[in-house]
Amino acid sequence: MIAIFILLTVVICGLTLKYVLNHVLQPESLPSASRPSQQESKDDPVYVPIHSHR
Repeated sequence: MIAIFILLTVVICGLTLKYVLNHVLQPESLPSASRPSQQESKDDPVYVPIHSHR
């Protein structure tokens, strides 16, 4: 019984840490359904340095 509780706790903590790290390190990788403008601002910096570098 205790082993099951510990296992669930570890899994929940692991998923939470994974979500927090992905949210902090890569906010653009999250689904942009709530913020469609974030997808556009993500694509702009990729092409801007290329045009300014030429």
